[in-house]
Amino acid sequence: MHRDFLKIALAGLLLVSAPLLAENRAPAYSVTPILFVPDPASFPAGYQPTQAILQEDLVNITAVMEYVRQWYGDALGLDTSLDVQPVVRMDAWYGLSAYDITWNDPTKRYSNGISIGNTWGLVLNEVGARGYTAGTSAAPRLNVIFCKGAGGFAGGAQWHNDPGGGNCMLGDWCLDALAGRIPPEDYVWWWSDASDQRGATAHEMGHCWGLAHPDDVTNPATGVYDKAYTVMYNFWDFPDYPTNPADPTWPLHGLHAWANDLGPGGARYEGYQDVHMLDYRAAWFVTPRWAPADLNHDGNVDDADTALFTSCLNGPDVTTPPAGCDTTAFARADIEGDDDVDLVDFAEYAILFNE
Repeated sequence: MHRDFLKIALAGLLLVSAPLLAENRAPAYSVTPILFVPDPASFPAGYQPTQAILQEDLVNITAVMEYVRQWYGDALGLDTSLDVQPVVRMDAWYGLSAYDITWNDPTKRYSNGISIGNTWGLVLNEVGARGYTAGTSAAPRLNVIFCKGAGGFAGGAQWHNDPGGGNCMLGDWCLDALAGRIPPEDYVWWWSDASDQRGATAHEMGHCWGLAHPDDVTNPATGVYDKAYTVMYNFWDFPDYPTNPADPTWPLHGLHAWANDLGPGGARYEGYQDVHMLDYRAAWFVTPRWAPADLNHDGNVDDADTALFTSCLNGPDVTTPPAGCDTTAFARADIEGDDDVDLVDFAEYAILFNE
C-alpha cells in the first residue's frame, strides 16, 4: 500500500464524529465535490494558495467531476449517470496544523515531505459539521473532498453497505496534476499527469460504493487476485482498460473487481463489481448524460447553448472563466478538454451542434 510514501488512507482510519445538521445541504444519492482550503497563511512561504490558484482549482474540479461522471455512466453501459452537484469551496476554520498536517519539506510535498496524522477524521468532522455528511442508509450522499495542503493523501471509504455512499479525499498531488503544475521531471513515479489523477478520483469514489482493491479480495472463480485491468487497481491506465488475456469475457471498461462488503440480504456478493453496483446502487445513476453540445443541460441543443458557449470564450491557455461565465459552464464549454475555451473548442462545438 506504500502508506508511508503516498500517505494513502483507506477505510479503517480513526474518525472524529461530526454533529449532524437537521438537513444535509446536498440531495440524497448525489455527489458533492468540495475544495477544502485550510487558512492560506498557515502554508510555508512560497506555497500559499492564491485566489488565482484556488479559482483554477475550482475550474479543474468541475471538469474532472464531469469527466468521471460521464465515464461511470459509459462504463456501466447507461444513458444516465451520477448527480454531481456544483463544486463547493469550503474555506476551513483553521490552519494546516489543526488538521494534523505538517509540511516538513515542501519540495517533497507529493511524497514523504508532508506528515499526515488524523487529517481524514479532522477534515470530515468539519465538513460534516458544515452540512456535508455521508447521509444515512435511507438517504446516502457521497462527498469528494479535494484538500489543499494534504500532499499525496488519497483515500475513500464506504459508509452504508446497501445503497453505498461515503467520503473520499485527495490532496495536492491530484489538484496540481489536474492543473499541470507538476513538471514531468518532478513526477512521482508515473502518476502525475491529469489523466492519472482523473483515474485516482474515479478510484477513490469507487471505494465509496464498496469497490475493493482486487488484491484485497480473492476471485472465488479462480482462487487468485485480479490485480490488473480495473480502475480499482491500475488507476493510472484511466480511462481505457484492455481485455484480460486470461479472461476474454472481461469487458474493457475497468470496473470489474470483487465485492468488499455485504450485498443485499447480508450475503457476501460474489460477482463482478459493475453488476454488484447496478443491483443495489442503481439509485445513484439516474441523472441524464447530456449531449456534449447541450451546455445548459436542458435536454436540447439550441441557440441558448451557443450563447452560453460564447459567454465562456476566453482564448487559448486562459484557464479561468471570463466575467459572466461560471465554472460549471466553463468546464462544459471546454470541448477539447485542455482547460481553456478557444476557437478549437468552437470548431468542435459547431460540429456537435449540427449533429
